[in-house]
Amino acid sequence: MNNESIERYLQAIPKAELHVHLEGSIQPTTLLILAERNGVDLPVHTVAELQNWFTYRDFNHFIDIYLDISRCLKTAEDYELIAYEFGASMSQQNVRYAEVTFSPSTHYYALGVSHDTYFAGLNRGRERARVDFGVEMRWVFDIVRNVEDETRNRLLADYTTSVAIEGKHDGVVALGLGGAEVGYPPEKFVTWFEKARDDPPLFNTTLGTEVRLLVDAFNFDLKTVNELILNGVRFSFLPVQEKQAMEAAFRDEMERLQRDVLCQSS
Repeated sequence: MNNESIERYLQAIPKAELHVHLEGSIQPTTLLILAERNGVDLPVHTVAELQNWFTYRDFNHFIDIYLDISRCLKTAEDYELIAYEFGASMSQQNVRYAEVTFSPSTHYYALGVSHDTYFAGLNRGRERARVDFGVEMRWVFDIVRNVEDETRNRLLADYTTSVAIEGKHDGVVALGLGGAEVGYPPEKFVTWFEKARDDPPLFNTTLGTEVRLLVDAFNFDLKTVNELILNGVRFSFLPVQEKQAMEAAFRDEMERLQRDVLCQSS
């Protein structure tokens, strides 16, 4: 088999994306549109300037950019748009399932957007993406860990955990932990995870690119690549029956693509 056929195969195989942040996945052109229609004055005003802006210096600079991006979201239609466009970008890489991280406390407390507004928009976009692109998306609501004030820390963690539990029948599959790790160990958040036991243009990469690196940079054979991709399904937060059905569908498609793409070119 030649490099071209391997490239076609890696592009075509079904994939599962288990760690990507929705706010960090907003397309640059969409971000500029959102900023303009919501009257947000960003420090940059063109796609080229945005791409340079996304080259962050350190984690704190990354967080500053992340908050500026989030400030551009005001209405349910805004959240619907970014969720729908995320689904479209996943379909271009043949991602069939994605667990998407979102920080509800940032939008509610820091930006003043109600839960009904952002969650209704997210789920409308999620449903449209499922219908139009065949991409199934579920939400991981993450607790922001790097909050200095202990009272506020508990307030934000309580809020995120409560809306995650409330949304467990509407697409929320997990509670996550985001933000700076140094000085904010996960042990501090055990209480909330026990209660809940019932990241794209910003990073200048895609899942498809990362899959390609498995062959180009690490010289993995395609059997190993397939198993790593299937691990994305196996270690997802899907219910067991859905997980088994998705893995079987992935395997069937991989076998078909091996016959149609790889065997014909060998």
